Amino acid sequence: MPIETDPFDTVRPWGHYAPPASASLLRMLVRAGVARGRLTKWIVHTWQRRYGPCVDVEVRGGRYRLDISNNVTDAKLLGSSKRYDGREVDYLLQACSHPGAVFVDIGANTGHYPLSLASHGQARVLAIEPNPAALARLRFNVHANALEDRVIIEAVCVGRRGRVMLSYGAGGLGAASTVISVENGQKLWLESLPLADILQKHGIARIDGLKIDIEGAEAEALPPFFATTASTLWPRLVVIEHCHRALWSVDIIAHMQGLGYRRLETTRSNTVLRLERGAETAAGKGTGAVHGVG
Repeated sequence: MPIETDPFDTVRPWGHYAPPASASLLRMLVRAGVARGRLTKWIVHTWQRRYGPCVDVEVRGGRYRLDISNNVTDAKLLGSSKRYDGREVDYLLQACSHPGAVFVDIGANTGHYPLSLASHGQARVLAIEPNPAALARLRFNVHANALEDRVIIEAVCVGRRGRVMLSYGAGGLGAASTVISVENGQKLWLESLPLADILQKHGIARIDGLKIDIEGAEAEALPPFFATTASTLWPRLVVIEHCHRALWSVDIIAHMQGLGYRRLETTRSNTVLRLERGAETAAGKGTGAVHGVG
């Protein structure tokens, strides 16, 4: 019989939903490296039907409480034999490999990127996630890994200052967006702030790595940031999700290349860009203000 569980359970300690012995075959298929495509979907579907949506697992040394019923990332962490966004994480780890490095995650979801950077790198992490459901899971996962001293969590949307509507539906928590309205989906009015203001609040004067995945709202966050901040604050390495590129009011990738970023790699979901040496000077010193930061 399925285990009755609250998919948003943040009360019981990590390990309460550890995989039972009867799930060993499903886990073996994942570890064997054969799980992909339809087999991955079958594993996740079978797991949820037999054991419920909530599961506590270790993924490459990190402790996660996953909810495979409404989060694509969580389902991939449980059922995929491939390291989720492995290439992108490696780029960021390299960029943040020195003491004092800073990593900013805009759209942190339940914590895959923040935990990867805080656990395996030397970065101080600012994880920005406004969705209350994802936020609760993010906080739980950070606590489960005892990373509160490395990961700062900011519960706010990134974009123009004011209130914005966040909407999500069948796509789950990771598909929450302020520019895509989901009919009959969850709708929340949340606070929104410019990225520069958030960085100022936390005293961040440099960014070594930045990942942004906010379901089409990237154009609301990055172009205004580049236009209003000193180029010395621009992130050295950026991983940007391009799945909703058609919704952008500005081609952000082309815009960043014009500012001195070079495209390093394009994966299925993301584009990796690096700010070339000398680009800050070429862009002009003091092209904007960071409201006292730096």
